[in-house]
Amino acid sequence: MTRLLVVAGRFLTRLPLPDIDLRDDDLARATGLFPVVGLVVALLAAAVALLARPLLGPLPAAVLAVATGVVVTGAFHEDGLADVADGWFGGWDAAGRLEIMRDSRVGTFGASALVLVLGLRVALLAGLPATGPTLVGRPDLPTAVPPVLAALATGHVVGRAGILVALWSAPVAPAGSLSTLVAGPGSAVTTGIGLATAVGVAWIATGAWAPVLLALVALVAIGTARWSVHKVGGLTGDALGATALLGHVTAMAVVVAVVT
Repeated sequence: MTRLLVVAGRFLTRLPLPDIDLRDDDLARATGLFPVVGLVVALLAAAVALLARPLLGPLPAAVLAVATGVVVTGAFHEDGLADVADGWFGGWDAAGRLEIMRDSRVGTFGASALVLVLGLRVALLAGLPATGPTLVGRPDLPTAVPPVLAALATGHVVGRAGILVALWSAPVAPAGSLSTLVAGPGSAVTTGIGLATAVGVAWIATGAWAPVLLALVALVAIGTARWSVHKVGGLTGDALGATALLGHVTAMAVVVAVVT
């Protein structure tokens, strides 16, 4: 299990993790742990936000928190979102869209998508109070979980759980891509751990609203997956990155709605 967690961490982040030899099915078996990796990223981003907020104010702290997540992950999912936006909206057929998505240059659609999603993440974080009502449905008890941490954790964890939903709901693109590496036979144990992490974080953050949060992120994941099938014939690695980011924003929005 530790080995698979390292595999997932090396795949999704730029953290200094041990270098290990990959087996053919390692990434597919580690996919279930993507939400756990998301929790690690969220904790780092939240630490930056909570330290910066008293010194700089809500908006600069939110920018630094989002930037921390981007740096730690190497803008992995952001790159996928930009490629998807450029390819899906800039190409006339599946082959043309896939060709655009392989191009490392960012076009107008991709840049617009990045600005909108990053800006929304910053705005959602900046609008949160420093402290808030309990996040488990008890207004008479102060919460031990800062709202900023709750929003970042749900975003990074539940958003990555959306990748699992997408993989279950659609086939990979015929042309093959990074998605083929994570779409193989997975591990029931790691998948159970990942889903349990997502459910636990959602419940701690939103209490009775957790089913709504999880359902909305699942709908976003399924919708993105089916749209990928329509546009390019199946899931690609870029589509999975876009799924994680769109789920991330959706989860954060629910937390903000509950807390405020």
